[in-house]
Amino acid sequence: MAKDTIKNRINRSMLRRVLFTNSQESSISRREVITKTGLNVRTVMTYTAELEKLGLISSHEVANGQGRPEIHYSTKIKTPVSLGIYAVAEKIYYVLLDLNQSLLVGEHVTLDSDNLDSESNIRKVLDSIHDKLKTIPHHSIMGIGMVIHLFNTHPKFKKFFVLLGNALQEQYHIAVRQCDIFNAMVFSYFNDHCETQKEYNSGRALRLGLISPSDKILFGMIKNEEIEPFALRTNSKRKKLFAEVMTHQMVLDEYKKLTGQDLKIIHKYRERVQMKDPDALKVAELEAKKLSECFINIKQHFKLDKILLINITPYSAHCMKKLLKHKNIDFEVLREKSKIEFIAIAGEIAYSLSSSSIFATRQRIY
Repeated sequence: MAKDTIKNRINRSMLRRVLFTNSQESSISRREVITKTGLNVRTVMTYTAELEKLGLISSHEVANGQGRPEIHYSTKIKTPVSLGIYAVAEKIYYVLLDLNQSLLVGEHVTLDSDNLDSESNIRKVLDSIHDKLKTIPHHSIMGIGMVIHLFNTHPKFKKFFVLLGNALQEQYHIAVRQCDIFNAMVFSYFNDHCETQKEYNSGRALRLGLISPSDKILFGMIKNEEIEPFALRTNSKRKKLFAEVMTHQMVLDEYKKLTGQDLKIIHKYRERVQMKDPDALKVAELEAKKLSECFINIKQHFKLDKILLINITPYSAHCMKKLLKHKNIDFEVLREKSKIEFIAIAGEIAYSLSSSSIFATRQRIY
């Protein structure tokens, strides 16, 4: 099996899309697959061999009257669909999407909040999905992507999310890709900015910095086509680069120091910033200063082509733009999306940016 890198996942996804959309009624030649995907013959042969070994396609020779017979491929499965799931506020929203990410069916399930991680809640979701799948006969789930909103989420809900993924994997015999809302937004960014895969196929390594100043600093790099944790260990030298970055609690503590008011939750502080409360603006400016200093320090040690930022007010981002104007540091603020968008992203994860549906050898949970 070829190495599991982001580039290979995208290439496999393109190949899978071409095969399963063009060979439902008849076969498709290897030459057509190469033309439609832009992949070289060796890559196509490697990936189609994997699919054939898994019993998902078959290959056969077809005489063309011009020397050697052509290799043709046919699918051996029903029309594939992806299952996208978004878990938030003790509810499960899900959709079944076709290969073009078009909606086939959608539903939501409200869980029993008193027994979040119970078997009955898992069964309720499984039964609902099974019933909806029966409304679109001749379709088969080929990929499952799950997104969870981690902020303000009950620990039992997180446990339920993992158990549901395990149950889905067992029921449909395919790997499940699970990630949190933060990673989902990053995956969405990839789809929006790498549509032609030129950045990957050019052979240039992409380095991407990610920072989330929430209760826990999250930072990762995409290096050599793999997502790598950057500063998770307590004793990490890299972690010292983030020592001054203000988490949510630090922001609230600073506001309390200035005003004597304990806002308790970050959203109330953001409302004060939006209303241009002078003390809240001071805190936002301090937050921007600390983050900007962090970026400058990181830039001295690492190459970061792009920094994606989440959980920051527009005013802080505006202040940072001014502070970093002449530092040659580019960043982008990712805005939280709607439930519908996150369900669609879950479907994208299943088909476009993960090795989940066909090629995964293990379940990867963030």
